[in-house]
Amino acid sequence: MTSTLAINIGVTGHRDIPEKDYAQLEAALSDELIRFKKHHPYSTINILSGLAEGADQLMVRVALKLNLPVIAVLPFAISEYEKDFDSEASLTEFRRLLSLCSEVKICVIDTHSPRAMGYTELGRTLVSCSDIIIALWDGVIKQEDEQYLSKARPGGTADVVKMCVDGLIDESSLLFSKPNKTYCKWLLTNREQHSQLPSTISSTEELGTWKEVMLPGKQDEAFLNEILHKTERFNKEAQHLDEQDKKQSIAYMLGSIPDKLDLTPISKLVDAYSVADCLAQSKQKQRLLSLKAVTSLSFFAIAAQQVYVGLYATMEWFLIHMLLVGVVILIYRLFFVGADSREEQFVEWRVFAEDLRVQIYWHIAGLPDHSANNYRTTKLYEMDWIVDNLNKLMMSIPEPREANIELVRQEWITDQRNYFYGQRGERGRAAQLLRKSISIRRWSLGCFAIAIFLMIFSVFEIQYNFLPAFDNNILF
Repeated sequence: MTSTLAINIGVTGHRDIPEKDYAQLEAALSDELIRFKKHHPYSTINILSGLAEGADQLMVRVALKLNLPVIAVLPFAISEYEKDFDSEASLTEFRRLLSLCSEVKICVIDTHSPRAMGYTELGRTLVSCSDIIIALWDGVIKQEDEQYLSKARPGGTADVVKMCVDGLIDESSLLFSKPNKTYCKWLLTNREQHSQLPSTISSTEELGTWKEVMLPGKQDEAFLNEILHKTERFNKEAQHLDEQDKKQSIAYMLGSIPDKLDLTPISKLVDAYSVADCLAQSKQKQRLLSLKAVTSLSFFAIAAQQVYVGLYATMEWFLIHMLLVGVVILIYRLFFVGADSREEQFVEWRVFAEDLRVQIYWHIAGLPDHSANNYRTTKLYEMDWIVDNLNKLMMSIPEPREANIELVRQEWITDQRNYFYGQRGERGRAAQLLRKSISIRRWSLGCFAIAIFLMIFSVFEIQYNFLPAFDNNILF
């Protein structure tokens, strides 16, 4: 079963890996992918590969043996890319592997751009649409040669590794203040072009082992694991959703659009929205229920405490008070405390759903922009998993062919206008909710003021007995 959100593993590496090293490298890759599948049982794991000779094809063969779907990311149209294969055998293997891929993504470059730009765009696509890049790399970077990377082949292994560490910036966005980095795992390899082992490989025993990327820049594995954990949890929770609820979510968001347009090209976006919206609604219900439980149980806990100190100072009333306090603290901690609390899940899933809604309507309006680029700011580190998954979803979305502005105006802009009606939001659903919250706040403050008055009154009455006829027990 395909999950709503996928975990993408991209591969880059040398074409001239010695065949005698293949078995050792395949074993290392297989162990890593098996471990990955075990830790993410609810997520589809895609392998992204350019299908070039050597490392790319080696990784694909391992993935296919493990029944992992492969997405081909090609620098040019297939007919043009086939010119890069020197022998008939290598071309035949390319075509065989291509036929086994679940999707094919062809990088789009300007027709007047140099051919090498296709490989640069391939590298950028791998980095921007992958959670992890596995680099089968010799790691040959001489510290004294500072110009090595600037001379590296565009889109080559060293260039892609550098993209991972430095991060990518979409300069077409006005909010590109934070580079999009991707975690890189380096599997040490040798190359046919080396007459001897490179300086980074001290012995043959190190071949096929995982090494730390030695380029300047931070590779934060804990941050990667957090993103993967949130993606996995999203997919796990999605399995419990009712299909009818998802259909209702789509119907509410799109209105009459499905009857007028073919939404097949953006079906992945629509499905992801329905899941995110349903999950956010479920957490919103839990949030409201938790608030009601905390409020009511706190009231009864205070009442039990007052009975204990006022009317009946028995151990039973004290234990009831302590039990209720304990339940209140437990509910509060379960939902509202911590960076990974249910409150945070509600906020993140709501944000994800709204970002997807924007992306869907942009596409219908004929806008090719990615909402992920326009939501990225330095204050959203904790929501990077949302940006990453938006990028991954958009990889398979074609550019819109037409602009249906009137439909967008009718189904989205009008809905938003009605929700935030008026120049300052004086009317509409948002204004109603705001007035209701203000009213509840006033009643709460009023009740709090009365409670403070009664507390002060009871202290003075008990201490000075200025109303002798008044029964103090009633003050509890």
